Amino acid sequence: MSKVKNVETLGQLVHPLYNKGKQVTYDYKIGDLVARKNLEKSGFPKERWSGPWIVVAFNSKEGTSFKIVRQSDPNKYITTANAKHMRLWFTQEDREQLVSKPLEGGDDVMNKISHADILIEKRIRSNDVESN
Repeated sequence: MSKVKNVETLGQLVHPLYNKGKQVTYDYKIGDLVARKNLEKSGFPKERWSGPWIVVAFNSKEGTSFKIVRQSDPNKYITTANAKHMRLWFTQEDREQLVSKPLEGGDDVMNKISHADILIEKRIRSNDVESN
């Protein structure tokens, strides 16, 4: 009996570690601009990401699927996308800041990473202000 108890205990310890990377939460909000991964089986070369798309609604309770509409679509055709195939959309100005303007002092790579964090933080704060 002690072997069975040991296996159960081991299973309880390993289970959270096994599932740790599988339960990813996405915090896209309605109105966010996102890029969508291009999954079409077209010829070479193709763009990896298309956009900007606007998040219109949640498509699942878990927040893993969203209803989106292309910003430039005059008909406002609504389609769905899995959160794994979406990323926050950065404007051209944001991208130029990330690539060409490192922060003062220190390693350039670390400055670009921290600059990206600052831009994301600004976007989150502006969304919080708009929702209030």
